[in-house]
Amino acid sequence: MNLLPATLLEANDEHAKVEVGDHTFQADVDAKGATQGALMTLGIRPEDIHLDAHGVGVIVEGLERLGTESLLYTTLVKGGQEVLVRVPGTVHVEVGQRLNIRIPAEKCHLFDNQGHALPRQMTMEQLVSFPPEVPVNELKAIS
Repeated sequence: MNLLPATLLEANDEHAKVEVGDHTFQADVDAKGATQGALMTLGIRPEDIHLDAHGVGVIVEGLERLGTESLLYTTLVKGGQEVLVRVPGTVHVEVGQRLNIRIPAEKCHLFDNQGHALPRQMTMEQLVSFPPEVPVNELKAIS
């Protein structure tokens, strides 16, 4: 998980806005008890970051081709924080290339300066799509 030092700009029971370097990101967490200006850590998994032409600028510092996927070692253009991004292996990227990324608020985690996670707004069921359940009586008919 990417763990980015952040400063809390705005907080309520639905989301928090934090500053990371020269960028502002939103995390869909219950931050109503947090204090403006508090030092926080924004967490985002590499697979939850998307390439987006209208997103935040990053420079590719390195890449690791793993077959079906690639890991991009990037730094934010403004601020220089390192961000690891996982992309499909078919994406053509070169070291030194500038890309834009989007960090979805619903996928962000936010930790206070003690390392405690603020409660997320979405449940696991909302974040992950599960295959439809097959009724038990239909399983018996198959066997």
